[in-house]
Amino acid sequence: MNRVRGYRLLAMIALAVTTHTAAAAPDDDLLEQAKQRQQVAIQKAEQEVRQADALAAQVGKNDPARAIEILKSAIVAVEANEEVPEAKRASLKRALGLTVRAFVGRLQGLTRTTPIAPAVVDARRLQEERERQDNAALARAMQEIQALRASGRSIEANRMQEDLRSRYPSTPALAAGSIIAGRNDYLADSRRIADQKNTGYLGVNREIDKAAIPEPRDYVLPPDWVEKSKKRSLSAQLTETEKGILRALNTQTSADLDGKSFDDVIKWIETAMGKPVVIIVPPVVLQEAQVTSDTTVKAKFDRVTFRTVLKKVLAEVGLIYVIKDQVIQVTTAARAREMLTTRSYYVGDLVSVVDVRFGPIQNQFQMIDNVNRVMAMVVQSIDPTAWEANGGLGRISFDPITMSIVVRQTAEVHMMLGVGLR
Repeated sequence: MNRVRGYRLLAMIALAVTTHTAAAAPDDDLLEQAKQRQQVAIQKAEQEVRQADALAAQVGKNDPARAIEILKSAIVAVEANEEVPEAKRASLKRALGLTVRAFVGRLQGLTRTTPIAPAVVDARRLQEERERQDNAALARAMQEIQALRASGRSIEANRMQEDLRSRYPSTPALAAGSIIAGRNDYLADSRRIADQKNTGYLGVNREIDKAAIPEPRDYVLPPDWVEKSKKRSLSAQLTETEKGILRALNTQTSADLDGKSFDDVIKWIETAMGKPVVIIVPPVVLQEAQVTSDTTVKAKFDRVTFRTVLKKVLAEVGLIYVIKDQVIQVTTAARAREMLTTRSYYVGDLVSVVDVRFGPIQNQFQMIDNVNRVMAMVVQSIDPTAWEANGGLGRISFDPITMSIVVRQTAEVHMMLGVGLR
């Protein structure tokens, strides 16, 4: 019995250890990755130190001073490499320092055994002083670069580091600093992208939650409705003359024009419509339509608008009219096509659908239906005979990007359309 209890106890302990190990697996993986990155950095630093030792040994045979310079630059590079643990950096610097002392001793031995001319001594002293100044300036520049990176000004730091590399091409510390800076920039970009992703995800979820709240009203206007409606409301301002022409064209009249000449009919219409209406008939248009002063007109009207009268009379001789430069100009259909202008009228606040009871696809279909209704209303209510669908010249379409109807028509239709959509 005691043996069975012992087995059960061992099984429970094994299960607990297994569960703890499985739960800790992600943390262990992250720790292992960090250890691997650190190990790679240590190996790279050791390799750079070995390369510096080998180069110093080769150069030091003939120029111990140059060898000392190479080793000191390697010490600066090790000190700047923050990816290597501090203890390991101290070990590498000690090894390099021993080698430096060895070359210093060799250089002092050469100085004792070989007499050196005073000019050479002065030159070396100047060289050493210059090197100390360069090293001090380099150290200050590297500190400034680190300060720029700490404040988030990576672009300025990279530019300054590249400038130093061009001025000191044989300094290993700068090469190491460039590598470290590149890695730091990569990590910073990764963190920034992760933050943007999290912010965007939270924003989308917040909008989804907001959309799930039912509105107590039947229809909710978008927050920028006033701004959008202003895009359309001032799109077609009419002058007083243009308003007068439109009023005159919409005025009803009755007339018997059978047998009268074309010139007399045009003069009668202009007089009957009153000011500020002016009708211009260019001679070149009459020549193209083969109309003379003796050409007669056959037309009777009873309580119709002057617009209908003018269109009927001009159609008898193959002409039409357009409103241009605040006058009525008689022209041919070919010339009228060249006078057509294209304008866009914003209707987004009229056709947009925001109904939480339906999904985005249903709202989109409803918007398309609203657009078709608006365009059909325009064609049916604003000079129907002027549209291509009814044998006229004008065209109408919808631009979903700008949420506007695009109309190619005469100035008269544009005037009426602008007034109607306000």
